[in-house]
Amino acid sequence: MNNESDPTRKAAVEKSLTTLVGMLEQMTPEVEREKRDETDAKDYLQMLEQTYAEAGGKLKTARSELERAQRDMARAAQQREQADRQAEAARRAAGLASQTSSLTVALKAMQDAAQKDLASADAQMSKARLLRPTRPEEDDPNIAAALRAASGQPPVPTSLTDRLAALKARG
Repeated sequence: MNNESDPTRKAAVEKSLTTLVGMLEQMTPEVEREKRDETDAKDYLQMLEQTYAEAGGKLKTARSELERAQRDMARAAQQREQADRQAEAARRAAGLASQTSSLTVALKAMQDAAQKDLASADAQMSKARLLRPTRPEEDDPNIAAALRAASGQPPVPTSLTDRLAALKARG
């Protein structure tokens, strides 16, 4: 600019430069705000990722515990059946199998044990159904929003205004 020999040209360039510097000065607060919004968004994303990772870990743990419980139930049922067979063999060897009253008592005990095993199996299957997410909960945005609200989570912002408000509320 100092090399300009034409004073009119020099004044025009200086005016343009002053205008640009003024515009940059006016943009500074907006740029700073954008930087803060970016930082807030990164922090929020990191928090969400951590929350989802924790929830995924809990779900995996719950599923493995459920599978272990089902295996334990199956093993217990096999052991019970084996014990029933051994008891029946012992009764036959002792001559008790022919006595009606002993057979009725044993049958009643076996039926009670079977009902107990069925109730336990039903409870485990109910637990498995409860732990498994259903399609309507995942597909319906209204149900998903209601579940988020019931769990104390804020609603997912959908409009740009809501998203900015959520970012500002976190900052």
